Amino acid sequence: MTHKSGRIVKNTMYLYIRMFLLMFVSLYSSRVLLEVLGVTDLGIYNVVGSVVLMLEFVSSSLTNSSQRYLSIALGRDDLILGRKYFSQSFGIHLLFSLLVVLLLETGGLWLVNNKLTIPVDRIDAVHWVYQFSVLAAFIKINQVCFQSVIVARENMSVYAYLSIFEAIIKLMILYWLLYMPSVDQLVAYAFLILMVQFLVFSFHVIICYLKYNESRYFLFWDKSLSKEMLSFISINVFGSMSWALGVQGINIVLNIFFGPTVNAARGLAATVGRFINQLVNNVYLAIKPQLIKSYAANEVEEMLILAERSTTYIYYLVLLLTVPLLRETEFVLKVWLKEVPEYTVTFARLVILQSYFWMLPIPFSQIATATGDIKNIQLFGRIFTLLSLPISYVILKFVPNPYYPIFIIICMDALYWLYTVYEINKQLDFGLRRYLVNVIRPISRVSFSVFLFSFALYMLGVGGNSGWSGFLLNSTISILVVLVFVFWFGLSSSDIKQLKLIVLAKWRN
Repeated sequence: MTHKSGRIVKNTMYLYIRMFLLMFVSLYSSRVLLEVLGVTDLGIYNVVGSVVLMLEFVSSSLTNSSQRYLSIALGRDDLILGRKYFSQSFGIHLLFSLLVVLLLETGGLWLVNNKLTIPVDRIDAVHWVYQFSVLAAFIKINQVCFQSVIVARENMSVYAYLSIFEAIIKLMILYWLLYMPSVDQLVAYAFLILMVQFLVFSFHVIICYLKYNESRYFLFWDKSLSKEMLSFISINVFGSMSWALGVQGINIVLNIFFGPTVNAARGLAATVGRFINQLVNNVYLAIKPQLIKSYAANEVEEMLILAERSTTYIYYLVLLLTVPLLRETEFVLKVWLKEVPEYTVTFARLVILQSYFWMLPIPFSQIATATGDIKNIQLFGRIFTLLSLPISYVILKFVPNPYYPIFIIICMDALYWLYTVYEINKQLDFGLRRYLVNVIRPISRVSFSVFLFSFALYMLGVGGNSGWSGFLLNSTISILVVLVFVFWFGLSSSDIKQLKLIVLAKWRN
């Protein structure tokens, strides 16, 4: 367990470096993007992109499948089996990407032409942006197999370098567009993003081909293996599609009721959410192969301990970063964007609250990926997420408030989390009381204490100064409050001992 923890820490450090560099580049890029496109075109880009993302996000189901089978092959130290899994996965990805293009060019195009609220003078530009986005989705889906090889090999340094390269190139594109006012900047931006996607895909292919033998494709199609993988994928597709419709579909609903200005605000707030999601996913990306390999080695207890500890540790880390942001949201957005569009501040705070519930079920949904028994979680659990869309539409019909759909998503994320834990308990019989004691109780005590204490400080006017001095004071106080309550209520003696062992081991190395 200590060896695995050390590897996870090492990989997580690579991913943290990646995350903080991406955070800096992406925050600045969002600010420049708003300056380049303006509020209306940014809103158009976000809502048109949502139509594509609803199907592109389904590629996560393919990612889960590829990583699972490759990790199993590597856990068995069988490169021939790994090459068969890769070749089979690539064939399935290619077929699926063609199906996605077909759906986007029929149903997706109909939705863009008939349901979205778009200024008349931007319709031609929207069509170009949509087509470029469809091609980018096609490339990204086929990139998944090669990315899965890198993750299954736990080579997070390469993964981090490629992500940083992609972010820097996108920032350079924005600077180029700033000084090219003669072109339609919305169309040019979409085209150049497509070119970047193709370049990143090419790097993935070249690196995997030169470095990992299992990624060398050969014509292979095994009927029984394809049936097994397609069964696993099809269930994942339903779950991913339900998530995409429930979450990304909200952007379309907001566009229908409020127009592209609200979409721009939601898109900027979603940028804040993406940083939190990246933070969470970076850790789980390092942990996921270990969960699958532990299960493949029949080390179920180690897998459960890893899932429980990763849930609580990452939750505390998210609290540490977001509690200061919740109080200083308006100041941070003004520094970041200069001109903050209407609705953005409240959307950003709601996105932060949503992240608390979104992250909690991830380790246990990954356990389902390891066991292969994902049917109930994806078919029944994701129904909660899917319900966000019709419920939001009905509520907005009677009460046109753009914040209500986000409240609904938060509630549905909480229900999905609880159902996921319930389902894994049915599979492994680890005991719901155990999860209550090891996860829910500590994070609830820490959260309640942190927010109650922070509210008391706010009511007493502590740290109420505006500007940078107020931001630094409030952030320092908030971080200290979170740390105190985490060590007081959130960690057991064994947790503290384990952390000390890991830190000492890394220090000595």
